[in-house]
Formats: sequence, C-alpha cells, structure tokens
Amino acid sequence: MTKFSYLISAFCLFFSCTTKVEKSVIKDAKPKQEKRVIEVIPNKLLTLEVEGMSCEMNCGGSIRKELKKTGAISRVEFVWVEEAERQSTKISYDDTKISDKEILTLIENMNDGQFTTYGAKTEKISEIKAK
Repeated sequence: MTKFSYLISAFCLFFSCTTKVEKSVIKDAKPKQEKRVIEVIPNKLLTLEVEGMSCEMNCGGSIRKELKKTGAISRVEFVWVEEAERQSTKISYDDTKISDKEILTLIENMNDGQFTTYGAKTEKISEIKAK
C-alpha cells in the first residue's frame, strides 16, 4: 500500500510541476495612417452666399471639411456677419478637378439640406490678380 501511495504522490508531483505553455495572440494595433496633403493649385474663385449657417466654427468648419475632401478645393473663406441670414463665402478651387455646380451640390446636400446657396459667381483667379 505504501508503494502505491508513493507512486500516486510521485505521479501527482510530476504532473503538477509541468508548465503549461499558453499561446497568446497579440494583435498589432492598426498602423497610423498618414494624412496626405494634396496640393491644389486653384484657377477659379467661386463667390456665393450660404443660408442656414448658425455659426462660423461648426457650420463653416463642416462645409470646409466636406469641400476639402474632394481634393480640388484650395481655400474656403467665410465673411461672417453675426445674425445675418446669409453668409458670404469665397471658395478657391481647381476647375479641372471639380465644377462650380458640383461644389454647390455638395454644400446644399450637407446635413440633410441644411444649407442653401445664392448668387454664385465664378471668376478666373488670373483675372482677379490682374485687377
């Protein structure tokens, strides 16, 4: 009986001392995507009035961001007048990449049609510089 006890003790000791190798999978974090700066050389200036803007920071920022995504807009400038129904806007863009009608459509389709555009006029930038 004692031999049997020693055998069971040795058996338990042997298996209790073994180490388990646990495999763990470490997922790599997503690599940071570098923001590519797209240089746009504007050749047209679109001036218009935008209705439906409640503030320059949020509304103006969202319009600017949406237009810049196209890769065809160089600059979006707002002449903000507090409590005015319409805000004056100047958009410098490359007309080989986007048309003035596409710009107006983008603005008017934002935020479920929050913005309305009026009085859009387009000028060549070279003509503006000549003035």
